[in-house]
Amino acid sequence: MLINFFLLFCGLASAQEIAIELGTNQLALNEPFTISLVLRNAELESYSAFPDVPGFDRAGTSTSSSTQWVNGRMSREMRLVQSYLPREQGSFRLRPFRIKVNGEYVDSDGTTLTVGPPRQPNARQPNRPGRSLFDDLFGVEEDETIDYREVEDNAFLGVTVDKKEVFVGEGFTITVAFYIPEKDPQVFAFYDLNNQLTKIIQQLKPENCWEENFQIYEVKRQDVVMEGERYGQYKLYQARYYPLNVEPVKFPGLELQMIKYKLAQRRSFFGPSRQESYKTFSSQPLEVRVKDLPPHPLKEQLAVGDYQLKETVSSKEVQTGESFSYNMSIVGQGNIAAITAPQVEQSRNLTIYEPNESINTRKTGNTVIGVKQFSYYAIPNEPGEYALRDYFRWIYFNPRTARYDTLRPTVRVAAIGASRKNESIMATDPGAFYDKMNATSNDLDSLTGLSSLRWLVNGLIFLMFAVVVYLLVRK
Repeated sequence: MLINFFLLFCGLASAQEIAIELGTNQLALNEPFTISLVLRNAELESYSAFPDVPGFDRAGTSTSSSTQWVNGRMSREMRLVQSYLPREQGSFRLRPFRIKVNGEYVDSDGTTLTVGPPRQPNARQPNRPGRSLFDDLFGVEEDETIDYREVEDNAFLGVTVDKKEVFVGEGFTITVAFYIPEKDPQVFAFYDLNNQLTKIIQQLKPENCWEENFQIYEVKRQDVVMEGERYGQYKLYQARYYPLNVEPVKFPGLELQMIKYKLAQRRSFFGPSRQESYKTFSSQPLEVRVKDLPPHPLKEQLAVGDYQLKETVSSKEVQTGESFSYNMSIVGQGNIAAITAPQVEQSRNLTIYEPNESINTRKTGNTVIGVKQFSYYAIPNEPGEYALRDYFRWIYFNPRTARYDTLRPTVRVAAIGASRKNESIMATDPGAFYDKMNATSNDLDSLTGLSSLRWLVNGLIFLMFAVVVYLLVRK
């Protein structure tokens, strides 16, 4: 019986277990939050990504392992720890999440994190950099502390554009990102990122461009391949710029300070494995050349981009005097906000009213796409077929073909019924003058009853005659 209990106990001690453990949820601004993946008596074969934590930046991963012997049986534990650094003080909600480990999901209920002011280190903190609990307990002096070395890295700050030369009004995308080669040790963490990004954006923004910001709210790792090598890319800023004139768009060299950990040459029993230090990365200045548009009488007013026409009409057959709606949508890549209304040819046969406008844009990949819609109401006054291409046209410059192009409707609307042209003229209000004409008699009135007016006229004539006589006598 005792032997069976012993074997059962040993079997339980060596059973496989996988769990998620969360670090403390009460943090100082300069303290990390951790999510640990704990494997007991299990090998780590594969795992999915750790979750993003709102209000925190990822600060690298670390691993540790330990082995124990319990009643003659070996027990192993491995920890994979993802660290996060808070960006600001406040309360943040980490929602429930799951991580797929070795093909099976492990769930966590999440937590609420509270971040307070930075914590000031004490004069004799047992866990301060360079000293361990063992050192403090047994009186190891400062000159006997752990030595740390800075490891080599090939990380860099990259500022790139998708085009080195554009036309006036043609968009190009700039991306600022930090790159860490996959084969490099993960020894970096972001430092004071909000303030650094504010300064970087202020330095970047050119005065002679319209900007469409891609609004990166969270810095995430993306795996990319450059020149055959895999990198972890952390996008910091991305925007689409549209030059307003032919001046070159110049971007200065930028700087980004990162936390870089030094690794211990040797470890004391309880000593930290790394020490915090700093490294500044710089990018090279960049310039985008801008070409003028070819000659055109309207080139200062025309949109630049790669566009198509989408159109809808409420009805292709209407009665004369009745309205129909026509939606003309400009769809494509370009500065959608700068698109102006199509040119409209007015006619007495077809009355076209001013359009309502709407716009919708979306940033995808490294470009901006969208649609600007112009909604018209029109009334045919004469029966017949109306080809709307005779009334609407939209001219633009296509940088892909380096040519001007014109979008025209393909829709035709048939009007049936009697002519309404005269009704259209009568519908225009001629004003109060014509109303009085209709209400006034055409008969000639006698001046017999107008005695006051007659005496006034006679008096004026007599006065003028007296003035003439006086002038003649003086001569």
